[in-house]
Amino acid sequence: MEPKIHIVTDSTAYLPAQYLEDNPHIHVVPLTVNCGGEIMEDWVENNERFKEALDRLSKQDAIPTTSQPAPGKFAEQFCPLIEQGCEIIAITISSKFSGTIQSALNAASLVGEDKVSVVDSCSSVAGLRMLVEDAAAAALEGRSRQEIVTMLESKKHRFEVLLVPSSLEHLRRGGRIGGAQALVGSLLNIRPVLYIRDDGIIDVLEKVRTHKKALMRMIQEMPEGSTRVSVGNIYAEDAMGSLRKLAEDKLGVEVTIQEVGPVIASHVGLEVVGLFFEVPEEEDR
Repeated sequence: MEPKIHIVTDSTAYLPAQYLEDNPHIHVVPLTVNCGGEIMEDWVENNERFKEALDRLSKQDAIPTTSQPAPGKFAEQFCPLIEQGCEIIAITISSKFSGTIQSALNAASLVGEDKVSVVDSCSSVAGLRMLVEDAAAAALEGRSRQEIVTMLESKKHRFEVLLVPSSLEHLRRGGRIGGAQALVGSLLNIRPVLYIRDDGIIDVLEKVRTHKKALMRMIQEMPEGSTRVSVGNIYAEDAMGSLRKLAEDKLGVEVTIQEVGPVIASHVGLEVVGLFFEVPEEEDR
């Protein structure tokens, strides 16, 4: 039986195709990337095309720009579901990173706010993905829209993200690197471990001398009781494999792989490895 509650999210959750096929009550609205006039939607299937476009842009000393979906794109998802008698929970990338949530709110006001709840995930990538997974599972259990929204609001600040980049240039141009600004141009001798602050700014957790030490520092920051952990990369498969093994050795649980697509790559650059984890409730910080 199809659940009464449907979940709508944006592409920066990077949900696997098989998961979406298995859960038809989840729907995705894509953000877009403009690479020097070449527009592409934010799917991991476009990564190779994005990398080629990025190479061309780098020769012009330019970087790609990203765009939130128009309200109409959310309305296209909302309207048929409401006509079928469903209710909707839209969960979006953090409002600190994108205006996507405003598009979802505008669409909800057009189609009927009494049927749609919009939740700011305060996260992206694996943090957003895990919230979507939780909401979708709760919908299958028959929980009400308000019960699910309350659950999401209580959990969304428990997701943390750590990054080790090969360059700070994309972050610098995007204006989101806070205290890491001082490191621009100096990555030859250090490997900064970065984290995302509550205000959406990316800042320095620690500066270390080698990539191996940077990965170990990421692992040290993860609580022992973490049970939901993902590692992701953008053209940094070897580093991701090493990070995954370190995390699994520490926790004794399976660590999932999180694919990352063009929109996030536009902001952090290529050859980036990330660690995403949910802080256990008793260790909220």
